[in-house]
Amino acid sequence: IICNERDAPHHEDHMARYIRTGEKRVIGRKRPLVARRKDGSQFHIELGVSEVNLRNGEKMFCGYVRDMTQQRLDKLNLRKKEAVIQEKFFHNNLGMPQEEAE
Repeated sequence: IICNERDAPHHEDHMARYIRTGEKRVIGRKRPLVARRKDGSQFHIELGVSEVNLRNGEKMFCGYVRDMTQQRLDKLNLRKKEAVIQEKFFHNNLGMPQEEAE
């Protein structure tokens, strides 16, 4: 997985800032991002980054990537189904709940 076009040019600067200042903006937090696959296609992810301190004092970083594609599709389908149920069972042509229209 490769950074998307918007974030990629800044990645090295962000890492250098963290090493220099120790200020955590991303490390230890999960955040939604758009990532880019090797083939160039983009998809939604949740990214978590943890810092790993080795015994020799060296710092490394471990990234956790969760593909959010299916979750986003599930939420969209659920919203569509909720809208159909709401329209079909709770409103008539006048925009009133079905019981009040009768």
